[in-house]
This record gives sequence, structure tokens and C-alpha cells, in this order.
Amino acid sequence: MNDRAAAAGPFAKAAGLLQDLAGIRLTAKRVERAAEASGAAQAAAVRGGAALITDQKVVPLPPSPLPDKLYGVIDGTGVPMTARETAGRGGKGEDGRARTREVKLAVFFTQDKVDDEGFPIRDRESSSYIATFEPAAVFGGLVKAEGTRRGADYARQLTILGDGAAWIWNIATAKFPGATQIVDLFHAREHLNDLARLLEFMLLDS
Repeated sequence: MNDRAAAAGPFAKAAGLLQDLAGIRLTAKRVERAAEASGAAQAAAVRGGAALITDQKVVPLPPSPLPDKLYGVIDGTGVPMTARETAGRGGKGEDGRARTREVKLAVFFTQDKVDDEGFPIRDRESSSYIATFEPAAVFGGLVKAEGTRRGADYARQLTILGDGAAWIWNIATAKFPGATQIVDLFHAREHLNDLARLLEFMLLDS
């Protein structure tokens, strides 16, 4: 209960929710420490499981039913942090200080059906997630292990979606060389817009 409340918002608010809904009184600091301890334990479990798969000490059985298509999405985003957590890290601000840390994310899912307008529908409860502050080299191993667990070696078509960042395609190419790589629609439009701006002078001259 503590972990779910802490993940939903600030620790002080989580403490209030626990008291209101469950009659459990915890300080915001206690909520923070417990949630961080649970997070560290979960991260260690994920790393351990990934290492077993990577070292082939554990070989996941093919999923049943076997998916025809498996999708993986890889991304990264900045997470606001306290000054203590970003101490010594360079940032993009004018003062050179970091105010965020990049969390790397991946999700694997299946979708074989479309709605009435032809848009794909993600299969219910088919999503599994990876999230870490580890560098790309470590993250890539976690993504590979999760893809293996989800049946990437057995699916007829594996598709990796990303925003076009080089580190994402490096992971996709190294870990899933047979996968189809697709830039997501939002960033594809953004790249086309940037290209059009670069070529605008040619249109004006003509």
C-alpha cells in the first residue's frame, strides 16, 4: 500500500492517503524510505533475473499463445530530482547544474486487432515494463532479457519503436538485429518538419 501511494505523488500526500484510507500513520520520511527500499529491491530482482537469462542459466519457455507480432518501445526522459541527488552532475541549464536525471524506459506489448477506424488496439494486460537510471549499456541488457522473456525469438515479427535517438537504435540493432525499426509518428512528423525548414530556401528560390 505504501509503495503504490508513494508512486502516485509526493511522499507527504502519500502519507495522508495512507492515514485517510487505511488508518495507518506514517511520516513522509518513513514513506520515502520504505518506497525507496522497495524500489531498490525490485531493481535488484530485475537485474538478477536479466543476468540469468543473458547468461542462459534460465531459458524462458515460449509464451502461450505465441504472439504473431511483438512490439517494443524504447525511450528516455528527464525526471526532476533534488539537489542532493544531482550533486556533481552536469546539466543543460545556464549555470551548468543538473536538475533532472534521465530514466530509460522500455515496454513490450502485443496488438493484433484494430478498432472500427483501423487503429491498432493494444491487447489487455500484455504490457511489461523496464525502467532504470542505469546507463544505456546496462539498460540494453535489461531490454534484451525482457524481450527474450516475452518471446522475441519466437514472434513472427518484432518491431522496435523509438524517437530516432542514436542510442535507441544502437540497442535495437545490437540486441534485436532482425527487428523492424520504426520512428514513432510524433517524432517522424517532427523530423519531417525540421527537414522542411532546412529545405525551405530551395522552395523560395524556385
